[in-house]
Amino acid sequence: MKKNGFTLIELLATLALLAILSMVIVPSIIGVINKSSSIEGKSKDEVLQTLVDVIVLKKQLDCMYLIIDILWVMFLRLRLRN
Repeated sequence: MKKNGFTLIELLATLALLAILSMVIVPSIIGVINKSSSIEGKSKDEVLQTLVDVIVLKKQLDCMYLIIDILWVMFLRLRLRN
């Protein structure tokens, strides 16, 4: 008998992974938004530091997307094997 769809455990594991990743990334996003909300009156060093923070945040998001893609491919391979 062929099994269609995802099991509850698979869905819960995916949701847990996304929750953990968002707990790491969301505070970084909020910090950068708060830090960069007012550029007026800042020195060039402070503006450059904010720019560096934005670049680092983008790299973190890229890593998160890469991890999700890798896990998704692993998950699909396991599903296709069964």
